[in-house]
Amino acid sequence: MRQRKPRHHRRVVSRPERRTSKFGGHVTMMISVVIPVLNEARTIGGSLAHLRSLNHHPDVIVVDGGSTDGTLEIARAFPEVTTLESPQGRGCQMNRGADVARSDILFFLHADTRLPRGGLIAIEHLMAKGNGIAGGSFFYRV
Repeated sequence: MRQRKPRHHRRVVSRPERRTSKFGGHVTMMISVVIPVLNEARTIGGSLAHLRSLNHHPDVIVVDGGSTDGTLEIARAFPEVTTLESPQGRGCQMNRGADVARSDILFFLHADTRLPRGGLIAIEHLMAKGNGIAGGSFFYRV
């Protein structure tokens, strides 16, 4: 019987949390969800609560373009959410959010949109494949 050589201890390197994808394999990419808002007080609280319920813990950034209905105050009630102000205009707001994002993937979301369960994991898995995909969408149900 052949003897195995003892394994050497490997140096531990700090890495992002590894999650197992439901599609198989480990995913280490992280997502920043950027939500540009303007007078979205009716929807932003529900949208942020839904993101929290997904138990995925993305980097969530809400960028307000000058709301007058309390949108920013509602978003600030979620301590895990980064809130920013920007000049009005979806493009300005998206760029402002992208500037402070800390993750590998940028995902822009409307304040009144709910992601399907597993949606963020599916995005991470697809992007981790490295097949050149730079955009995508989910089916929208009314």
